[in-house]
Amino acid sequence: MPADCILMSGSVLMDESMLTGEALPLSKSHLEHMDDKVYTPMMKKCTLYGDTVCLKSNDAIAIVGKTGMFTEKGRLLQALIMPADYQPQYQKEANFVLFLMFLYSIWNYVIVVFLNSKKDPTSQFKCANFIYGLEAVAMVIPPILPLAILIGLNVSVARLNKQRIFTFQVNRIGIIGGTKIMCFDKTGTITEEGMRFKSVRPVAVSSGVYAFEQDDWTREDLSKAPESLLAKAMATCHSLEELQG
Repeated sequence: MPADCILMSGSVLMDESMLTGEALPLSKSHLEHMDDKVYTPMMKKCTLYGDTVCLKSNDAIAIVGKTGMFTEKGRLLQALIMPADYQPQYQKEANFVLFLMFLYSIWNYVIVVFLNSKKDPTSQFKCANFIYGLEAVAMVIPPILPLAILIGLNVSVARLNKQRIFTFQVNRIGIIGGTKIMCFDKTGTITEEGMRFKSVRPVAVSSGVYAFEQDDWTREDLSKAPESLLAKAMATCHSLEELQG
């Protein structure tokens, strides 16, 4: 598909593995309502995305909806080339903390200069009071703090590059470093096209309590009992499409 299209009639079987990583083909149906302003990008069942492959078409007619960088593929490319500026939560809170530290440093500066000025009001001692006040400010807000954070991020990037791990958003390294549990959705990424049935474990009811049986039912066991509810359920619980005869 050269562009994102809206399926107006018929049905198609699409391979979206190049776009989403989903290995299994997806069935697309046409837009049911023809009223204006009915279609939204959330209607994925009637959208044919660009850079996907049509495997089967049943009298399908579609109109072009988006082209170029406005397509779904273009949006993904924009996110990779020009990622959105991400500001973690701790950085947002750090700005408020730095503001409070700045007010505290100003208070320290005023106290140091005011108390020392009472001891000796000469001009030479006033210069020393000014230096002491700056030292009080530097004790509260270290000037080297932003540089230390930047050096730490650069060291982290160098270590990740040695492990062949590359990132466009350096600010996320601190978040990932404190992560203890990470969950990944593997559906569609490591599955193969043409899934094979291995076995199923039925559920039995005993004294009103549902529990799994001890043995699994293989394909041979289901073929021996084709009239059983379990065999009928396994035969009808899939969306089947005839492809290439």
